[in-house]
Amino acid sequence: RRHLIYYLEVFDEESGELVEPTFEHLTRIAKTVDEADVIQFMARGVLLRNQEVKVMDTIIEHCRKPIYVAAVTEAGLCGPLMARTAPDRGRYCAC
Repeated sequence: RRHLIYYLEVFDEESGELVEPTFEHLTRIAKTVDEADVIQFMARGVLLRNQEVKVMDTIIEHCRKPIYVAAVTEAGLCGPLMARTAPDRGRYCAC
């Protein structure tokens, strides 16, 4: 069963329906990005509502390439990516 990414939803080729993405989808996408030589970075294109930090954690766990995200919550701004990119995050974040 193949799925194609369609903005914030996943297209299921079998049913022809757009479905809410799951962490399983996100994990597969992040692993695919990590393994593909032609892809240079990963962006947070798959949103799981109200799960910003867990989404970033999942991407970080499964993709070693540069990651681009637009965080919108305080937890997202001062959470996983800040810890990965700036261990002395107090320098960059008031949290």
